[in-house]
Amino acid sequence: MIFISHAAPEDNEFARWLSLRLAGVGFEVWSDVTKLLGGEKFWREIEVAIKEHTAKFLLCVSTSPVRSGVLRELDWAFEAEAATKRDLIVPLKLDSTAFAKFPRDLGSYVNAIRFDHGWAAGLAQVLAMLERDGIKPGNRCGLSVVRDAWARWYPIDEGLANGTDECVSNLFPTTHVPERIWYHPTHRYVRRGFKGDSLRVIAEPYANGFVSFCEPHEMRRAVQRFGIRAQESTAVTWEKFLSEGFTHIALRERTAQRYGTTLLRRAFQRRIEELGLVPYALANKKVCFWLKSGFLVNDEGRFKSGEGKQHTRALVGFKTLIANKEGVRAKRLWHFAVQGLPTFEPHEGMILKTHVVFTPDGQTPYGSDAYQHRARRNQGKNWWNDVWRDRLLAMMGVLAGGGEELAIPVAHGREFRFSALPVRFVTNASYVVTEQQPEDDMPDDDDLLDHDEVDENA
Repeated sequence: MIFISHAAPEDNEFARWLSLRLAGVGFEVWSDVTKLLGGEKFWREIEVAIKEHTAKFLLCVSTSPVRSGVLRELDWAFEAEAATKRDLIVPLKLDSTAFAKFPRDLGSYVNAIRFDHGWAAGLAQVLAMLERDGIKPGNRCGLSVVRDAWARWYPIDEGLANGTDECVSNLFPTTHVPERIWYHPTHRYVRRGFKGDSLRVIAEPYANGFVSFCEPHEMRRAVQRFGIRAQESTAVTWEKFLSEGFTHIALRERTAQRYGTTLLRRAFQRRIEELGLVPYALANKKVCFWLKSGFLVNDEGRFKSGEGKQHTRALVGFKTLIANKEGVRAKRLWHFAVQGLPTFEPHEGMILKTHVVFTPDGQTPYGSDAYQHRARRNQGKNWWNDVWRDRLLAMMGVLAGGGEELAIPVAHGREFRFSALPVRFVTNASYVVTEQQPEDDMPDDDDLLDHDEVDENA
């Protein structure tokens, strides 16, 4: 059997492609995304499969973080090499990852097959390597295996169909805007690189002044050290600002929209922190916001559907991890989180991008970005669209205080308001989903409790 090990969902497409290619020429293949192709399920433990039934262990190496489960698989392959006295492990280089960054220092002493120069060229090298090592395909019905697998994954009854579907977006439309936005020139120089997030008001520097929703007298008090030239402050309507900017200072339309995005995002973040949500810095340096366990009654949010019915959804929950070798079991808590992204085209509103933050105790997130990434993949694999949708609506219900709108103050007496119900739209085609296939009963690697990793990042 050919065993394909890969690190992250970003490599799923490649793992599936390679699995089908090898199965098509008659090899028995196992990968996380395809399970076993072209053979009987004669084992239930991955360790047994690697040590007793694997002829080649193909390790996909990319810039994606390497999961602890992949490292376990690799260590089992090392043990199998030592026991059988034969070369088993073959790294597959998928992208620009440096050889020095291969797991377990593989890049320094094992020849890798290069898929970063093209998948077809890499496949030819894999097939040549298997032939050279005397590993021959044993299934003459390889194409039938591929056909059957494809039919399982993409049933003929599933897919696009004539009809319409009503869909729910994650765009919450703007229902009210401030009457105007101001540009306030200053007496003193505003140094290049100064950011408005250090100010107590919502404002952002441009040239030698500030763009803000604050009236001159409010802005004067907020930035006394710069000295506002109030008699020269100018205002335009919000609509004119988005379409034209401030032409007298050469702040054009596109720049104006970037400034509008910055001001609204900052106002959104400050408001939801005031409401009790906690910021979490994502791996890409963006920020999402989550709720600690116990903040809500039963950790649930209430929301009203488009039909006016009241519903509840959990915004905090837990998963009991599989006991480790010492028999210790622990809970990993998940916390639904959102990130606010203002948008003006084609519709004006606030996009709420969904995230999940994980903690060991409901209060403090795990510190490792890689662990958060793996936990999200593991927790979210059975959250289908309706789950994400309802949790999003429940979170918006919390932010709106159970009302019909979320108010975001941007200056004294001035605010943006957004509907608590998202934009809905009707498609001109439908999509038929067949009955969900039963889940594989083999535990995911990330269900295992890794004490070293948990203790390190708690």
